[in-house]
Amino acid sequence: WWTWWFGGSFGSRPMIDLYAMLALPFAASIDFFRMNKKRFYIFIPIAVFFFFLGAFQNWQYKQGMIHYDGNTKKSYWKNFLRVTMNKTWWDDILLPDYDAAALGIESVVRIGSDREGFDWHKYQNINHPLSPTVILETNNPYSNALKIPLKDLVSNKIDVIYFNAFLKCDEAIKREDVFFVFSFENDSGIVSLVNRDLAIKNEIKKDEWSPIEVEMKVDSNNFKTATFLNVFVHKVSKAKVKFKDYSITYTILK
Repeated sequence: WWTWWFGGSFGSRPMIDLYAMLALPFAASIDFFRMNKKRFYIFIPIAVFFFFLGAFQNWQYKQGMIHYDGNTKKSYWKNFLRVTMNKTWWDDILLPDYDAAALGIESVVRIGSDREGFDWHKYQNINHPLSPTVILETNNPYSNALKIPLKDLVSNKIDVIYFNAFLKCDEAIKREDVFFVFSFENDSGIVSLVNRDLAIKNEIKKDEWSPIEVEMKVDSNNFKTATFLNVFVHKVSKAKVKFKDYSITYTILK
């Protein structure tokens, strides 16, 4: 059970196998409450609430208000029964370190602590310069890539890298509408891709400049085969999306 969170999901996947068995005590409980009116009237609103809670939290999960593998007690209660995201919710997320967990080492990454600035301007002319404002439309779903030499990330001993910007869209962005893409490549082509769905952790309002943030834990295996990290935005929806004021920060390996 080194991966006790069982990948990205809502709920615990191993428990699904027990549903048939759990149906028996559930039926016995209903029968117990049904035999006494006083108990039954207490049981009904409690049962209705938990049925509602399960459905509502499925909706929250789809809106990115419950994290797929880094949720904590603090982050859960910050968004409990909320229809809009708590702005400090992400500060309490703890992302599991998959490589460390596979070796039996307990390791998590706290988002947003002890960050340092990273000057990306010196790299913007390596491939395509970034415009002050990026506009993505139906016939232009990809932004120009920012190309960063991986040797610079190694020298800085970067653990997690963060990209911040402001985004404006002519309609509300849902999950799987806009992706931030981290692409590792060498002279032969793409080595690996990491996609980050912007709607998972960012609340993006219609026709307003909204702050967004995406993060990626730097995988040391990519440094063995790749030479550059390309960062770009991919829009799947038909909406018109604008980006501006991008910045990069990172945390250091300790």
